[in-house]
Amino acid sequence: MYKDVGIEDIRGFYKNKFAFKHDYDFTKNPINFYHIDNFKLLWMFSNIKENTKVLDFGCGSGVLACLKRKGCEITGIDYSETALEYAKKINRYDYVLSVDIFDYDNYNYFDYIVSIDVFGHIPFEDKDKVIAQLKRFLKPGGTMLHGIECGQVDYAAMSKKELKKFIEVDGHVGIEGKPENTKRFKKSFKHVSAEVRFDVVNSVNEFIKQNDSYGNTDWGNELITYLKNLTEREAFAFNVASGITQISIENRNMRSSQNTGGFLFLKASDNKLEHRNMEIISRQNREIVSHPEKKKNAFFKRIMKWHF
Repeated sequence: MYKDVGIEDIRGFYKNKFAFKHDYDFTKNPINFYHIDNFKLLWMFSNIKENTKVLDFGCGSGVLACLKRKGCEITGIDYSETALEYAKKINRYDYVLSVDIFDYDNYNYFDYIVSIDVFGHIPFEDKDKVIAQLKRFLKPGGTMLHGIECGQVDYAAMSKKELKKFIEVDGHVGIEGKPENTKRFKKSFKHVSAEVRFDVVNSVNEFIKQNDSYGNTDWGNELITYLKNLTEREAFAFNVASGITQISIENRNMRSSQNTGGFLFLKASDNKLEHRNMEIISRQNREIVSHPEKKKNAFFKRIMKWHF
């Protein structure tokens, strides 16, 4: 599908698209745990155990830097050498590789294989073999954790111009729904669970992006106009409130519709899966993410007592 819209050099397309010179360790400031922009990272942080080996597939600039706080060894694979440099130097990834996963042979090594915003970039015809190959890198009984762009996109109904515009935004050539994603992983794993988040609650920028770049008008002009006129502080407050709501939804393990679009949080393993509450409300794990000086902050003390 990339070639259908004139993207001949896929590596070149992604060379700088997600290369950001940015420190992604959100755990340095307690309020970051509640900001919806960090929810994807928090979900991973909450589901990965300490001192484990993690392969971040399509790691970009190292968005899962938070895992270093848990003593994890992180290996990142990505197309972009520029992004990998940031993952190594800024976000402290232990190993970074610009390699095709079918040329990689570190089999039976990792406790977790993870990805965020990757499977929507993989062509439909390649997804099953990618999943099967990634599984080869897992230790027996290891776990996959993927955050997957999810929705009902009718690529066939788009004109070539519409298709080109859609793909050039982020490179999404393989977005499919919750049932389709779940079915794929069940081909390789005994146990799979998946729920859509961001289907109702989202960030200010994402609401606007979905409206302006993807033509999603589900929320109406009134909401988009309101969001576009928020001050920086108002937008921050909106995003924190949205994050708290999203955490509450996840902690209650609320089921999402089979047909809703948003972001699919998927777990897969040959061992039985467990549902884990976000660690920010787990007493035994608070010390991992807290700093003594922050405990003096009255707001932080109050918000950490909330039960979602």
